[in-house]
Amino acid sequence: MPPDKLRILIIDDEECIRDSLALYLTEQGHETLTFEQPTKCPAFNDHACGLNGACADIILVDHNMPGISGLDYLKQLTRHGCRVLPPNRILMTGDASPELTTEVLQMGCKIVQKPLRFDQLEDIVNTAKVFISDNRSLSDIY
Repeated sequence: MPPDKLRILIIDDEECIRDSLALYLTEQGHETLTFEQPTKCPAFNDHACGLNGACADIILVDHNMPGISGLDYLKQLTRHGCRVLPPNRILMTGDASPELTTEVLQMGCKIVQKPLRFDQLEDIVNTAKVFISDNRSLSDIY
């Protein structure tokens, strides 16, 4: 049985989006960590993931951010051995083109259209739980 409380990373340069997603997910009993940029992640700086376990159960990352696109970040995660399961790496975008959608899905990740409704967020969490082991161990990312 998957854990009830998940750790969810929210990476979005728009503070109001980060805060509203985090508030909702926290109210649902999940641990949320929010970042304006994915700078805490070793993959952001082109390093291999050196963590013993995944840093999160779910990563929600915005596509259109200054400095790095969400798609490029997802590619770095894949290249550098991120331990977050690919189906639980979700790209959020307000302009999902067929090409972008295809590229994200080919990596085994998911893509969702912004703005996200809370019922969609709940579906994302429930779907992600299917892939999470009940004895999973999460690593600190600080």
